[in-house]
Amino acid sequence: MRIVVVGANGTTGQEVVTQALAAGHEVIGAVRRPEALSHIKGVKVAKIDLSDAGTLSTAMQGADVVISTLGHGGIGAAMKFTTLYSDATRTIRTAMRAAGVKRIMVLSSGGTVDNDMAPGFYTRLLRRLLINTYTDMARMETILEESPDLEWTIVRLTYLRKGPTKPFLAQEGKLDRGNFQIHFVDAARFIVDELTAREWINAHPVLGYDKGAKAFSNSATSTLA
Repeated sequence: MRIVVVGANGTTGQEVVTQALAAGHEVIGAVRRPEALSHIKGVKVAKIDLSDAGTLSTAMQGADVVISTLGHGGIGAAMKFTTLYSDATRTIRTAMRAAGVKRIMVLSSGGTVDNDMAPGFYTRLLRRLLINTYTDMARMETILEESPDLEWTIVRLTYLRKGPTKPFLAQEGKLDRGNFQIHFVDAARFIVDELTAREWINAHPVLGYDKGAKAFSNSATSTLA
């Protein structure tokens, strides 16, 4: 499968690229700074401008799926007003239509919707601090939901952290339990597995760990509840 990863230079993006290559996919990293991916063997790199659909369309020629792993890269930037996600998604959609690509997966957040089951640190701290980012992610989600010509998967992440791979929950819309955290490696694992599984087309899977989930002794194991 030929995959274009937009924003492949970030932590999640690089993990998606690495795991997709290991799974045998052809991967094009679409980034502003090609040198940011020079350490990943096997990835093809396309220099793009998120405000220029033409550069994206060129990178997408012959692609089966576009994956957007765009992010601000820090909590300070994520607290500020932004239209990064919505603006980029409109440009990506225009480029996909020009290139004839129908399928897209994007990273969003469980913070785009209210959830009474979320722990206090999530509702009283993170959601308040990052409301500007969550608001624009919600706009991004609406853009895709209103695109009937596309097959979209909106992957809503919870608190994203570094750590080992573990069994995780994937539920539609919002989580009904768990600690509302997910590691970069498992966010990427879900995305790469979904490329061929196609179980979440036109859906909003939310990822997180059940309370007490332990790391796999074999990182190749995959368990979704």
